Amino acid sequence: MYLEVKDLKKSYGEGGYVQVLKGITAGVEKGEMCVIQGTSGAYSAPSGI
Repeated sequence: MYLEVKDLKKSYGEGGYVQVLKGITAGVEKGEMCVIQGTSGAYSAPSGI
């Protein structure tokens, strides 16, 4: 495994926040690309970072 993410979480807002990523675990091999996309936009990163 070239890159591994375990229990990734992300939330927005102050006080009453919205949790948008809830414990994501994923792995990427060298040369692969991973994308996490939602209704408000996208984030992508090549595995070479």
